[in-house]
Amino acid sequence: MADSANDARKTIVSNLQRELEAEATLANTMLGNLTRYSEQMRIHEIQITMLQNMPTMSFNSYWLYALLMTHEEDICTTNNLIRARQELLRSIAEKQNFVDNYNNPENVRSNVLKKLQEALDEEAILEEQILSLMYRFADRFTDRRVKINNLMVLHDHPLTDYGKYALGCMIEADMKKCVYLKSVRDKLLRSMEEKRQLMTNYRDM
Repeated sequence: MADSANDARKTIVSNLQRELEAEATLANTMLGNLTRYSEQMRIHEIQITMLQNMPTMSFNSYWLYALLMTHEEDICTTNNLIRARQELLRSIAEKQNFVDNYNNPENVRSNVLKKLQEALDEEAILEEQILSLMYRFADRFTDRRVKINNLMVLHDHPLTDYGKYALGCMIEADMKKCVYLKSVRDKLLRSMEEKRQLMTNYRDM
């Protein structure tokens, strides 16, 4: 079983390395083409400047137009080549990183634990923020309940009735928000506990 796993690992790494070699060759070819286009553009710029300084004639105007079109196409091609080569270099870097990690399982373990810890830290910060919001809504709920009680002792008046109604609506809204935040926090705490357990299990593997 272990031999089969090692054979599979070697096959994957071998295939990736072949892809890396092919992509590296392609990246070098692209670089050569970029150099060629850059030189071509430099020559065209000189020719365009010369034609622009010549007397206006149909022949000169035609060649100037043709050179400008060619120059514009070269710029477009160069930009496309640059973007394609950048994507290719990113792909090469990703494959190389994968090969390095695949050759060393400890690197994979370390990276997984690192990512889990980062996610756990982010969730811990979010959990604290949610808890803070819940306390704030609870304080507002208490404060508004006091205000409603104060309004209760006042004489009946449309403004008093409206104030009680408005405060009641606000309290209800705050209660709904608290309930929702509690459900979110509960899910977050479960997620954090699962990550901690996963990290513990992963370290013990």
